[in-house]
Amino acid sequence: MKKALMMVIALAMLAGAANAGPIAYMALYADHGRTVQEAIFVPPFVNFHIYVYCLPSDNGVTALEYQVALDGTTNLVALAGVKNPAMGIADGAPYGAPGIKVSCPCQGDWFYTFDLPFYLMDGVAGYVELVAHDLIETQVQVAGCDALRTIEPVTPLNKFGLNQDGVVANETSTWGAIKSLINE
Repeated sequence: MKKALMMVIALAMLAGAANAGPIAYMALYADHGRTVQEAIFVPPFVNFHIYVYCLPSDNGVTALEYQVALDGTTNLVALAGVKNPAMGIADGAPYGAPGIKVSCPCQGDWFYTFDLPFYLMDGVAGYVELVAHDLIETQVQVAGCDALRTIEPVTPLNKFGLNQDGVVANETSTWGAIKSLINE
C-alpha cells in the first residue's frame, strides 16, 4: 500500500507544473539545467555565465525586484547582462546598487530573467548571491499574476560559489519529518 501511495504521489508530481507551492524561489545557476552553481578558476582566467532563475509560487510571477551582489569580490570582471527575450521591461542593472526591476508575462514554471557573463581572474574564494533591491524592501520580492499583482517575498535557494561549492539553502523540515507524513 505504501509503495502504491508513493507511486501515485510521484506521478502527480511529474504531471503538474513545477510551481513552488505557496513560496516563490530564486536561484543562480551556470547552466539551463539548473545543476551547476559554482565556477572554478583555471589559469589564465575562466569565462562563465550566471543565469538568474525564478520558480514562481502558486500565484505565478509578473515582475521581480532583486540585486545580484558580488560579495566584495575583486576577482570578477562583470560584463553586460543579457535580458531573457521573453521578459518585458527591465529597469536598472542586475548587479550593483540599486538593483533591477523586471516585468514579464505571467510565469508559472521555472524561468530565467538574465544571463550574466563574468570572467573569474584568480583562485580566491567568494560568493555571488541574490539580495534585495536597495530602493524597495529588505528582501527579494516578486509580484503575482493576480489582479492586484500581490507582492510576495522570495526565498533565495543558493549562493553561487567562486572557487568553492555553491551554498544551498536549508529547509526547516527533516527527511524523517517528510517520511512521517507517509507513514501516518
